[in-house]
Amino acid sequence: MFDFGYHHDTAFIVMELLEGESLDARLRRLGHLPAMDVLRLTRQLALSLFAAHQRGVIHRDLKPENIFVVPDLEVFGGERTKILDFGIAKLSDAETNRLRTQTGLMMGTPVYMSPEQCRGAGSIDHRADVYSLGCVMFQMLTGRPPFDHEGGGELIAAHLKEIAPAPSSLVSLPPEIEGAVRAILVDARARDRSRRHAPQRNAPAAREADADPDGADADRGRTAEGPMAARLRGRHDRGARGCDHGGAGDPTSRLGRSQS
Repeated sequence: MFDFGYHHDTAFIVMELLEGESLDARLRRLGHLPAMDVLRLTRQLALSLFAAHQRGVIHRDLKPENIFVVPDLEVFGGERTKILDFGIAKLSDAETNRLRTQTGLMMGTPVYMSPEQCRGAGSIDHRADVYSLGCVMFQMLTGRPPFDHEGGGELIAAHLKEIAPAPSSLVSLPPEIEGAVRAILVDARARDRSRRHAPQRNAPAAREADADPDGADADRGRTAEGPMAARLRGRHDRGARGCDHGGAGDPTSRLGRSQS
């Protein structure tokens, strides 16, 4: 948001004009995305969520419809993700939560909701977004969400009780990253939220890395970006090296095809 106010008693807000396409539109157009694209986009989303979580903001409704992909030649792959619609986001401050949330009030989209959201728990934190990001990553890889039921009640029960299929049972993944992708999804979508990736709490190191990006070493950079983004960066780099043989195996060629 760039500005807001009133003009002749009419309220207005000024926001960024985005040109590109939603992730939902891309998935409907392509079905599913190449694994290297998925790692690249998921890492960008993890970085954005980490920044929001560091400021105490929890999205609570992350899904392909709320993710927009815009051209940006300054980032690897030539495009950047934007997370939209923080309409049901909440602040993680305890007093704010006490005033603005109610135990038993279910908020989110059942296809991507965390188990604690499905239970209507009042203590929702950043790990609900991590779970939803795992669901989005699964859909980008396979072309379908982890649980493909029609009814909302069935979806909620699935998040609470069922085990999603392995992505490799639905699509072919590069062997050099298949195991790592599965491990990231298992951790991100763990029913027990204590097992999900959590942002690092080493705030001083993160502030130092932000203040001195040229002098920040690799460890401080990983702290500033959060563990899930760091793992995705490592897997993407490893996968790119494993596929860097030119032609069909070149990850940059596959990135280009995904935008056609």
